Amino acid sequence: MSDFPRDPTIQAAACYAIVNLCGKDGVNQERIGSDGGVSLVLNALKEYPSDTGVLNPTLLALKALTQKHVYNSEKLLNLDGGRVLLATMKNVPNLVNVQEVGAEIIGDLCQMGAGVTQQLVDAGAIDVLLTVMDLAPQSAGLQEAATYALCNICATPEPSYREMVYRSEGINIVLQAMDSLRITPRCSVQGAAFSITSA
Repeated sequence: MSDFPRDPTIQAAACYAIVNLCGKDGVNQERIGSDGGVSLVLNALKEYPSDTGVLNPTLLALKALTQKHVYNSEKLLNLDGGRVLLATMKNVPNLVNVQEVGAEIIGDLCQMGAGVTQQLVDAGAIDVLLTVMDLAPQSAGLQEAATYALCNICATPEPSYREMVYRSEGINIVLQAMDSLRITPRCSVQGAAFSITSA
């Protein structure tokens, strides 16, 4: 990837290779992350913020590298990857597959604690998630991924996040998704309950 940063075809192929190399066991997550993989994938995301041929494999590679992997997740956040991810999602609101994977990554990152959640909320996570849910109300995968992320955001002890969702009419968007698509919000933050109420 680093030898051909200006070739979108190579960037996309390399990201797909990372997804396959990460596999399910996590061994290669560590190796790829230690060898600069997170930085290279994030650079591809920055370089091609609206190239549909690169965006999907790039986000899939970020998910594969960071899912259940603290070191790679911290590396992504230290490189301002949360802000880059949210900016990408804002840039291409109608690409449902990109939004779905992006929302999954946000939901996973929020499991890392209140500081990470604060960083993502400050970067606009709540607005981005509610906007993409509103734009694609019939996409069950996107709705489920976005409610997962919102649940993990609202599960923190910070009541202002729940108030932000409430003020943005977010509760109506979530309830509509639950009703029309029959999805049940899931949450990975231990002891969390999906509860959005006005303060």
